[in-house]
Amino acid sequence: MRRGITPILSVVILIGIALVGSVLLNGLSKDFAGKTFAQIEYKVSNVNLKKDSAGSCYFSLTLHNTGTLPITMTTINATFTNNTKWNPPELVDATTKEPGHTYENTVMFDGHTCGNVTVGNTYVVRILANSADSSFSTSIPVKASRVESV
Repeated sequence: MRRGITPILSVVILIGIALVGSVLLNGLSKDFAGKTFAQIEYKVSNVNLKKDSAGSCYFSLTLHNTGTLPITMTTINATFTNNTKWNPPELVDATTKEPGHTYENTVMFDGHTCGNVTVGNTYVVRILANSADSSFSTSIPVKASRVESV
């Protein structure tokens, strides 16, 4: 007569092994999915470029961090008529924006850069966002409009 593990005990051991394996696999897959699908992204809800008759320009925008990672640096720039580059230092923001955070800013500028903004023309505004390990960029067309002097 041979002695061995009873069928009931062997089923209990197999179920235990399956549970431990599934818990380990679940942990690994969540870690992998979290790193693979983590992203930074801005939703642009408002962009305006306005010029008044006194020669001043106003640029405003609202950005919402819709990604899954904090954004650590945001840079906004454009190219106007005559290939004039516009890189306002006040639109470089190094404050961290957690997912769900909204960034709003309005900048007034004048002089040579504003002189190269033509009312009715459409210009491309580029938005670049960076996090610790990824980046996001988008280009938004913005039509310059006329406002009354303030």
